Amino acid sequence: MNLQGSTDTIENLLIHLESKSEITLNSTVEDNELKATIINNLKWFSRIPLEHTTITVKNGYLTLEGSVAWAYQRIVTFQMLRNIKGLKGIENNISIVPYIITLGKAS
Repeated sequence: MNLQGSTDTIENLLIHLESKSEITLNSTVEDNELKATIINNLKWFSRIPLEHTTITVKNGYLTLEGSVAWAYQRIVTFQMLRNIKGLKGIENNISIVPYIITLGKAS
C-alpha cells in the first residue's frame, strides 16, 4: 500500500479495536460514582418510583430491588442502565406488583 507523498511501503498493518465489553471490564469506576450516575439516570425518567427501589453497587455490579406497578417500568429500568460505563453487570430483582383501583358503589 503506497500513500501519496510517502517513500515507504506499508506491508502489514494491525489495528486492534477494543470491544465495548473490553472497555467496560477494563474501566475502573468507583462504586459510589456508579451509584450516583445510576440514580441520576433514573431521575430523568420520572416513571420509575425511586422511593420503592433499592440500588446497591458492589465491585461494579448493580443490584436493583423493589417493586413497580407495570412490567414496562422493570424493563425500561434495565435498558436505561445496561450501557453505563464501568458497570459490569445488573441483577434486576424488581418485582411487578400491580395496584388495585377500587371503584365506588354506583348509585
